[in-house]
Amino acid sequence: MSQVNLDALIPREDLEIKELKNLPSQTREINISFLQKGQLWVEGLRKPQFQRSTWEWSPEKVYSLIRSFTNGDLIPSIILWKGEGNIFVIDGAHRLSALMAWVNDDYGYGNTSRAFFGDNMERGQIEKSKQVKKLIEEKIGKYSDIVFAGANQDTAPKEWVKIAQTINSRVIDLQWVPGNASQAEESFFKINEAASPLDATEKRLLRVRNKPMAIGARAIIRAGRGHKYWNKFSEPNQEKIEEIASQIHEWLFKPELVTPVKTYDIPLAGKSYSDTTQELILNVVNFSNNIKIVDASRIRKKEDFPEFSIPDESTDGVETLKYLTNTKKMLSNIVGIQSSSLGLHPAVYFYSHQGRYQITAFMAIINLVKDYENRNQLIKFTTIRKNFEEFLWKHKILVNQATTTWGSGAKGYVNLTKLFDFIIQLLLKKESEQDIIKKLDEHEEYNFFKPNVKSLNPKYKKDFSTESKSEVFLRDVDLYVRRCNICDGFLHVNSIQVGHEIDKKDSGTGNANNGRLEHPYCNSIKDNLIEIGFIKLKKLDEKI
Repeated sequence: MSQVNLDALIPREDLEIKELKNLPSQTREINISFLQKGQLWVEGLRKPQFQRSTWEWSPEKVYSLIRSFTNGDLIPSIILWKGEGNIFVIDGAHRLSALMAWVNDDYGYGNTSRAFFGDNMERGQIEKSKQVKKLIEEKIGKYSDIVFAGANQDTAPKEWVKIAQTINSRVIDLQWVPGNASQAEESFFKINEAASPLDATEKRLLRVRNKPMAIGARAIIRAGRGHKYWNKFSEPNQEKIEEIASQIHEWLFKPELVTPVKTYDIPLAGKSYSDTTQELILNVVNFSNNIKIVDASRIRKKEDFPEFSIPDESTDGVETLKYLTNTKKMLSNIVGIQSSSLGLHPAVYFYSHQGRYQITAFMAIINLVKDYENRNQLIKFTTIRKNFEEFLWKHKILVNQATTTWGSGAKGYVNLTKLFDFIIQLLLKKESEQDIIKKLDEHEEYNFFKPNVKSLNPKYKKDFSTESKSEVFLRDVDLYVRRCNICDGFLHVNSIQVGHEIDKKDSGTGNANNGRLEHPYCNSIKDNLIEIGFIKLKKLDEKI
């Protein structure tokens, strides 16, 4: 995770449709003690469904907000809306959450957060929580210690006493949005477009939040944990959604990516919490369900989102389940141990030579695999898979140069799909590596490829960057050791199957001497590969 995750501290809920006609007097300020867990005011606080996720602040920014508060500096007002019951945060959720984190000693790994996210919390979230906690406690102090200092001013450290005196006279200013739920929602978008712009994909997910693909994407992002955007569905469907979302999340993000990269056991889709995670997952869900992939940053009106014409999810959750099931089926062709899995190695297909994740390459490959599956071309692909993967591995710069030429959006991945297919068709014709490079150079659309161009690293830096360290590892450690014994392509830890060298139908045994590592898909089409002469059938009387 790249930032501090405080999303558990303020629960999320639908805006109530009705608002009070005769509103009671609404307080214009609160003391920080109101934010302590168990206090009546904070227990009634909610984030509306359209509010952004509270995980966008760095440890330094969380610290800075708390430091400003304890110094007596100006903190912008929190904007709220009151319905029939709860109070909803329209603007200022990050500010409130940062203060609540300090007051309740929960920076994403406290009691509330652990209960919210469950046992399988991402390593990055835990690390950021510990980082910001250490920073604040060293430079400010724990809230409980500050409170103690305020009550024991004669014996407590002077710096803590000073902070206690400051926050004792401080208040958090509140403003209230009038009107109904719709007006409150529009106020949120106006505020965030003017002051602190929403990420394009986050805004898109908020605008289409009641659509099945948005609910499905959010379920995958949190592995079926956290806030249940699907909590109105039947219990059986809720359980199915969580089960499928958890499986997809595991396929995409396990094992966790640790940088610098020191192992080839890296995840299919990069870090589970990065600036591009939401975009990647929404694109995968849409792609799996035949919804057009677009660049969200170029869309100005919600009516222009490709999801807008899709009906809102009903109360049974059937459509969300269908979207997730289709996504799982699509991904099952490239990852996992089911018979359809090609077991594509992420380091070969989806990462740069410096260990940087490449979304465009991922979208291009799933597009290519889907096309080949529809046209029954996967067996042919298997016959040249080794050579294709070695070409990609040797010429990592290809994807970088393609993305520079075409961009990283929908146009980029469609063109990259065609480029990959162009190379594969040449390999099927037995063209050599040098012949392929020559044909790329002669092609008017692909002559941007310059295989001998190397990435430039700053020469004035004496220390290795994270990316440089990753590059050294990926360059010097042998990826070639672990290969499929059928196609000779690279094997990844998430997609390895033990197959029989001599088949059971030919009296082959389950003895370890008769076992070998294979891609699941290669194992499932072994007979087809024997029939076309790609591999030879091993006989029982041959030595193993």
